[in-house]
Amino acid sequence: MSYRSVRQILNEVFDSDDSVLKTIHKTEGEVLNMVLDETGDPALKVRVDGLITDSYTKAETDTLLESKMSSSDYAGAYGNLDAPLTSLPLRKNLLTSQGQSICTFARASTSTSRDRYGVLKTAAADTPRFEREGILLEGASTNLLTYSEQFDNSAWTKSGSTITANTTSASDPYGTNLADRLTENSALSGHYLYQMVSVNAGAYYTLSVFVKADTRTQVQINFGTSSIWGGTNPTVIFDCYEGAIKSTINAVKTEVISFSNGWYRIMLTGVAVNSGTSSANILLVNNLITNYTGDGSSGLYIFGAQLEAMPFATSYIPTTTAAATRAEDILSFSGYDNLPIDDFTILINANLSALNLGSTADYRQYLLYSGTYFSIYEVSGKIYAYVNSSQSLISSPITVNDNYCIAISRKNGVASLYINGSLVSSSTVDQATGVYPPIVYIGSNGATRSIRSGYISKLLIYDIALTEKEIEVASWT
Repeated sequence: MSYRSVRQILNEVFDSDDSVLKTIHKTEGEVLNMVLDETGDPALKVRVDGLITDSYTKAETDTLLESKMSSSDYAGAYGNLDAPLTSLPLRKNLLTSQGQSICTFARASTSTSRDRYGVLKTAAADTPRFEREGILLEGASTNLLTYSEQFDNSAWTKSGSTITANTTSASDPYGTNLADRLTENSALSGHYLYQMVSVNAGAYYTLSVFVKADTRTQVQINFGTSSIWGGTNPTVIFDCYEGAIKSTINAVKTEVISFSNGWYRIMLTGVAVNSGTSSANILLVNNLITNYTGDGSSGLYIFGAQLEAMPFATSYIPTTTAAATRAEDILSFSGYDNLPIDDFTILINANLSALNLGSTADYRQYLLYSGTYFSIYEVSGKIYAYVNSSQSLISSPITVNDNYCIAISRKNGVASLYINGSLVSSSTVDQATGVYPPIVYIGSNGATRSIRSGYISKLLIYDIALTEKEIEVASWT
């Protein structure tokens, strides 16, 4: 297990009041080997199976981890770690650890993000977005729904329901008053609204919407016209009070992200079997039932509907009269004086929101790219690395939404790939060319292939080949 991953997860859990975050880590204990103990005093302790056997507070756990890292097995392993040639933390800004400005960032549109406090924010064009996980880097995407916040508009057909626009009863995810209230009527029927959309056979589509509980707490989103979806409409029911998905049908993927003030963004992905006209539906649910006799007053709050021809949801894209597109993020820096020309080690911390999008070069998600000098990317659920355009280095399958420290090094004509401090692949490569690449791209290849949606939280470049022990320790911190 990576101590770096444990420490990062502990900080996220201990420092957050977000019950959904705690639930996610608790339910993924098989992956993280971590179990939360929310009994006793203080209210939150953890134990890490196989590493820390009893339950401890954050301070106690930090002390134990430090003792592990300073044990005799790792004594003297720090060597050259404190002297990287280039260090980019990428947590709050684009400056190096020494305060230098070496990066260039471009995005030809505005965009949105979730700040570290769970509030939806708008970023101007050519402005990077930083979330709790690091810098958010995304490829281009389009919201196919119109009037994404104006559910009272005729673009949205209401059935068994009414809309109260811009309600002052609850703030929206921005912290303003642009949210709408979806209210049921008193009929025995479904209580919902929808917008018609055209879809193409074989394509993935992801529907997302922000929801917040009121006198109704359960909501369903789904796609209509079952013949398009292989006979069964992709569907998910979510409970805003519990903060949990209650049921799914024919879904390729579902996901929930919590925002401040009780808001959640729920996401549903399906794949169209046939082309045609479908509907994006938002329904009120009463005890897991969508067809019921309403009371004429109950409802919940909705905001920011989005439909993308993507296998997952990207950041929210507001629309009015027409579909709108968010441009891709392009982050780069000059190779001059920031990259060695001989032996080297490069470490990058990454978190990808989607994997295994396809097996061809068109589906590569680049983490780092500098032409023939080196590249690191994901395709088919694995990490690939090239050094001097030579033999590829390949990792074993990785897991979506997990944090990885990926390292490549070159020494004496041998290139090696490490995942979370463990050596996974080595190969003989061409000797160094003696020149540095003019530009290095982070999160893209500078053209059409980029991270579809993910985070980079650190980049370290050393002008020497670190030892295996040094790489292992660097992957923890």
